[in-house]
Amino acid sequence: MSGAAPRSARPRFILRFALLFLSVPAVAAFLLLFFSVTDIEIVGDTHYSYAEITNASGIEKGDRLYYIKKKTAEDKIKNALPYLYEVKVSVRFPNRVKIEISEYEELFIVAHKNGCCALNGEMRIMDIFEEEPEFATATLTLRLENELDGNIGEIYSGEDGARARALISKLKERGYLSYVDLIDVSGVFSASFTVSGRYRIILGSLAELDEKIDAAEAVCFSEPFKSQYCSIIDASDKNKVILRHINDENLLYEMDFRQN
Repeated sequence: MSGAAPRSARPRFILRFALLFLSVPAVAAFLLLFFSVTDIEIVGDTHYSYAEITNASGIEKGDRLYYIKKKTAEDKIKNALPYLYEVKVSVRFPNRVKIEISEYEELFIVAHKNGCCALNGEMRIMDIFEEEPEFATATLTLRLENELDGNIGEIYSGEDGARARALISKLKERGYLSYVDLIDVSGVFSASFTVSGRYRIILGSLAELDEKIDAAEAVCFSEPFKSQYCSIIDASDKNKVILRHINDENLLYEMDFRQN
């Protein structure tokens, strides 16, 4: 019985290998052409420039999109640009990188041995200045027990810093922080804050914060504010709140509000 001779598998294998070998440069060229960074988009309001943000990220146009380490880029940006509170890096195929940013809502200006410095709500030193600069972001003055002696990026861990964090957190929780322009925690038993340059609220210690703020708030609502006066509300004793209206020269009158 006769039949067709079996075809050798070798030519077929060689052909497949050759096609595979030739396709590798084509695939590489495709990846280089279609998955290289050509556009870096910055989203969010900030006083940092486009170049400062992209340089800090370490991402450059022409980089391979699939090699970008997003978490590493985010950490680099936050470490280099301390005013940024949140950073998110994402990739958009075929060739775009998106960097979303937001700055701290509040900056706190504090005396420093070299002039003054800017802190964020975590008590991290973000910048040091010989003279207080003007900021686009709202700022308020923070008085601590001592002048700071630290470097940019360090977190101030003193006891007065802990008191500041506690009071800032409470004022933010109560919705008051955006109206505050000065917080004083320079004494353990003499904490206070000033609202719009008009009301100074004396808290004493930071014990029973909510009750003291409630008592001060009740006085504010019961006694109409007189625009020609500044007022001191001493709520250090929540059961006996004292209101003083003053002008630039004299103590005008004092009222005693006792809680039953």
